[in-house]
Amino acid sequence: MATATVLLGVAPGTPPAAYVSVAAFGAGYTAMSGVLIVWAVRVVPDLAAEGTVVLFIALAVGQAAGSVALGVLLGASPVLAFVVAGALGILAVLPAVRDPAAAGSRRATR
Repeated sequence: MATATVLLGVAPGTPPAAYVSVAAFGAGYTAMSGVLIVWAVRVVPDLAAEGTVVLFIALAVGQAAGSVALGVLLGASPVLAFVVAGALGILAVLPAVRDPAAAGSRRATR
């Protein structure tokens, strides 16, 4: 998703790049949505629906805040806005990449 975002910014007005970008982003977003659901079920199996709702609300709040922040950058430089969005996407997954065992083994306790 991060690469697709950057591609859209660095190749504006290029239909093939746009098609590849939106296809990759859409596929990544759909896959990530599935991962959020699976994660909620694994972390809080007795409250899987509630866990899923919390994760999707957090996703929506992040999208809203990110839209505002990147909208400000878009006025300054479209390329900068898309590169920053892509970089933030990469930074968001670094904790899981650094320690995948810890990310997968976390369980909620009651």
